Amino acid sequence: MHLPIGRIVFLHKIKLAGFKSFVDPTTIVLPGNLVGVVGPNGCGKSNVADAVRWVMGETSAKHLRGDSMADVVFNGSTARKPVGRASVEILINNIEENSSDKRIGGQYAAYDEISIKRKVSRDGQSVYSLNGRRCRRRDVTDVFLGTGLGPRSYAIIEQGMVSRLVEAKPDELREFLEEAAGVSKYKERRRETENRMEHTQENLNRLQDLRDELERHLKHLDRQASMAEKYTVLKQEERLRRVQLSGLHWRAFSNDLSERENKITTQEAAMTERLAEQRRLESSLDAQRAKHGTAMNEFNDIYREVLDAGAEIARGEETLRNLRERATRTQKALAKEQDALQEAQDHLAAEQENIQVLEKALADKEPALSGLEREVTEAAEEHARAEASMQEWSLVWEAIGLRVAEAMRGVQAQEGRIEHLKERLANASERYIRLQKEQDKLDPRGLQQKIAELAEQLREQDAIRVRAESEHAGHQANLQDIRQRIRGISGTINTARERFQEARGKLSSLQALQQEALGKGEGAVTDWLRKNDLTERPRLAEKLEVASGWERAVENVLGAALRAVCVDELAAPSSTLADLREGAVTLFQANADTESAAISPHPAGSEAARLVEKISAPWPVDTLFAGIRAATDLKQALALRATLGWGESLVTPSGEWLGPDWLRVHRGADSTAGVLPREREIKRLSGIIDTLRAEIDREETAMETAHGAREAAEKSQSVSQSRIAEARRIHATLESRLGEQQMRFDEATRRSQTIAHELAELREQRLQARSSLEEMQAGLDEQKADRDRLIGERDTEAAKRKEYQTHLTDSRARWQDARDKSHRLAVEVASVRARYDSLILSGSRNRDQVARLEIRYQELQQTLREMDQPLQKQETDLAEHRAQRKELETILQEARDQVEELDLAIRESDQKRHAISEKIESDRATLEQMRIGRQEVHVRREAIEEQVTASGHVVAEVLEHLPPDANEADWTTRIDTLEKKISRLGTVNLAAVEERARQAERKDYLDTQHQDLVDALETLQEAMGDIDKETRNRFADTYEKVNLKLGELFPRLFGGGHAHLELTGTDPLDAGVTVMARPPGKRNSTIALLSGGEKALTAVALVFALFELNPAPFCLLDEVDAPLDDANVYRFRDLVKDMSDRVQFIVITHNKNTMEIANQLIGVTMSEPGVSRLVSVDVEDAVAMAGA
Repeated sequence: MHLPIGRIVFLHKIKLAGFKSFVDPTTIVLPGNLVGVVGPNGCGKSNVADAVRWVMGETSAKHLRGDSMADVVFNGSTARKPVGRASVEILINNIEENSSDKRIGGQYAAYDEISIKRKVSRDGQSVYSLNGRRCRRRDVTDVFLGTGLGPRSYAIIEQGMVSRLVEAKPDELREFLEEAAGVSKYKERRRETENRMEHTQENLNRLQDLRDELERHLKHLDRQASMAEKYTVLKQEERLRRVQLSGLHWRAFSNDLSERENKITTQEAAMTERLAEQRRLESSLDAQRAKHGTAMNEFNDIYREVLDAGAEIARGEETLRNLRERATRTQKALAKEQDALQEAQDHLAAEQENIQVLEKALADKEPALSGLEREVTEAAEEHARAEASMQEWSLVWEAIGLRVAEAMRGVQAQEGRIEHLKERLANASERYIRLQKEQDKLDPRGLQQKIAELAEQLREQDAIRVRAESEHAGHQANLQDIRQRIRGISGTINTARERFQEARGKLSSLQALQQEALGKGEGAVTDWLRKNDLTERPRLAEKLEVASGWERAVENVLGAALRAVCVDELAAPSSTLADLREGAVTLFQANADTESAAISPHPAGSEAARLVEKISAPWPVDTLFAGIRAATDLKQALALRATLGWGESLVTPSGEWLGPDWLRVHRGADSTAGVLPREREIKRLSGIIDTLRAEIDREETAMETAHGAREAAEKSQSVSQSRIAEARRIHATLESRLGEQQMRFDEATRRSQTIAHELAELREQRLQARSSLEEMQAGLDEQKADRDRLIGERDTEAAKRKEYQTHLTDSRARWQDARDKSHRLAVEVASVRARYDSLILSGSRNRDQVARLEIRYQELQQTLREMDQPLQKQETDLAEHRAQRKELETILQEARDQVEELDLAIRESDQKRHAISEKIESDRATLEQMRIGRQEVHVRREAIEEQVTASGHVVAEVLEHLPPDANEADWTTRIDTLEKKISRLGTVNLAAVEERARQAERKDYLDTQHQDLVDALETLQEAMGDIDKETRNRFADTYEKVNLKLGELFPRLFGGGHAHLELTGTDPLDAGVTVMARPPGKRNSTIALLSGGEKALTAVALVFALFELNPAPFCLLDEVDAPLDDANVYRFRDLVKDMSDRVQFIVITHNKNTMEIANQLIGVTMSEPGVSRLVSVDVEDAVAMAGA
């Protein structure tokens, strides 16, 4: 079985452990786009489908064939104990075939492979993970958004889904379409909208109570004066606690920083040990390879000698074998000739006697043969007549049988249609009664009178409200402008602060790396620089400006000189060099008066520019790059090498440095690698930080000005707002009541019209159904009478069968007997005649043969006597050669054992060297990440320290006054408690006038909320209308698409015919759906009237039509082909095979015809009771397993 070449499947692995019957860790590899899962009943095949559904987020145990989520954990068997946890993991290829795009984008576009895993314990708690990181269920479902996959999607089609479609009523079938169209979520949104409207009304009532309470509260402000002192005390305590919490954060970061330092030290030590181990392994490997070469040469020499000896033996054996065979052939030929001679003489005498006997036999048998041939001809004619009679009866019998079967099928179909029509008639009558009762309860006229009364009251109140609001509009517009300006300034400040913190964090990390690279860490050199007041002097790398692209060249040339300390003159520090006991230091005299070496810009014969021309610095640096030229690439450098003068060299942008007779390349990541680009980035970030700091100061000044303007505007607004509060409240109440009554009236009117229309339709349907029922019953009676008549004719013809069969059997026996007798006698006559002729001819030949055999016998006796001596000599030589080869083979085996031992040792050493090299690279990357993490913690600790200092405290003093058992959690709880206490106090008036203004502002806020809630009610009512409209549109669109696809798929599965969907009502919001199908050669009918196989095939067509709405990357079919016969299975499998060009299929099946199209078969067996395992199978094994 061959897999498609080059296809990249979506789902390529499923890993199960402890899930249902897969108790042992099991990996299912899915390399192709069409994979079959086969096995006997009850072996756990469907658990594969359950596993995929479960790992994608299924939360209903019912859909996993269980009572609770803990049922997916292996529950034990007769030989095994239950396990405590189940896990399933699927691995998804995220590479789009023939493209560099990813199948799943967004945050997952960076991954070529996505791992989704779910674990559950016996307590039913699930844990999800994405690519090894723990996540939420929602994160897992987000991965499949837009792909058509999910725990309830049509990508997983089990046999139960087909059964539900077959047995579904119109309302239930509608639910399938709604699920495919996504309408169910709109229904849920409609219910949520109704709940929100109810809650909004409740909130309005509560808000009104709160506003009334606030009115009373404004009259008693003096009672709240005593609360101001308590508020101040709590606020001061809160600020202190926050400073202390920052101190605790600072201490936690300090501890974290110490731990990171220790880890970095441990990591560096481990890396040093691995480097030493790598060097030891390389030395050992070189020695082993040398020994292996020597042993291999010795083995080859001995092997050649063995081959030479073997060739000599083969030649000797071939010669000896030829001699022996020749002698044997001669002896056999001699004996054979002797026997042949005697036999020929005896045979010649016997032939004369046989000729006389055969002449007499021919005279007796030839007349009897003519009589038997006449009897055979007569019997054959009689048998032909009997066989023709039997054939005529068979045609009559078959025609009557077909007519009887057709009549019985017609009766069954008519009975089914009558039952369905009776059921429809009963349903229509029941619905007619329900609709009449509902219509009686509606009262549109009473609702219309209430609406008129409320509308009049609202018009009167509206005039009052408009006058009050016109006065307030000016103040509100001004305040809105000011608030909008404050929000804009605040957003600008926050953005600038975020950019400032980000730039400062990057700058700190880069500065830390740069300090370490330039040797500014602690050590003997740093102590010496500190004693000579050179610590703050710049390093050479900090002052160089290198042209873009030439950084690596300059770093390679200068090397450690990049760390050089720039001094004004060398004399003073040179006098204290004796104090430097260890380490290395470079000093560079950097001042504008330094005389540069006289270097010719273009020496004779050189076409390359000087490297120093790519560099700019505050002072001359020609001496550092004397004689060094710049080549654009290695090819040009090699070409210009011949033009170099004494002491000159060339360097390329990628770092290759070469002279007339030498070349140096350094690719390792040493401590000075990347120093110059990093210094350029540090300078760039410093400029950005200065710009952002100025921008923040400017915006904060603007913010203070805006806050002052807002306070003035709010005071003006509070005065005008109190005048419109009462008018708004009354207006809102009347408007809400009017809207409610209008909505009830509209709903009652629409529902009354709908009911009247449906009642008329139901009356018409009932009349049509009764008429059709009478016609069908009459037709049924006629069909039954026709059926009974045909059954009688069939019984009459059945009685004639024995008579025809007996006549045919007798005539066949007579014909066969005569033919056998004639044949036997003819054979005897022919045999006698042939023997007679043969004896006459062979007598002459035998006399000639006797003479030849006598001559040949004498020649063979002479040849045998001449062959004895060469045979003995060849046997002696061959024995000597065999003894020599045996000794050489012993030596060869010893050499081979030695070579194999050395091969094994070399492979083991090479594997160890490769493994430790990978560990070293991993350690180096880990160490770099640890250093960056350490710097990030350091920066965050400094930021906290700055915050504490800005609040007027010192971190050390704050920590000293904290109790020993203080921790962040307790302090956070205390701050939350203080905030709650302050919140319970509400708005505290520190002065009567200010408090009154604040309370007025609060009342304004509540009035605004009240209006917002009223507006929200209107919005929710509009939303309900939009939801109904969207539901109709989505359902209609999906209905048309599924109908179109069903019309395409049904003929493919049936080999013809037609199928479509029909609505059972006029309103798309609640009309049921039925499937009308017309298989080839039959009338159009509902799915309930079809045969079992036709029902299943129609349901499969509908399921695939639903699936085609949003095709997923893979589809899992669980025994969907179970109820289909062979002909339908062939069409079903052809459809699946065609779709597999664009969709990956995993097919769980028992059918051997479906197995034949699979690119790979995965067998599931349960050789151990209760435990499923995978086995490799071919199609024949799969058929046997499925039939077990």
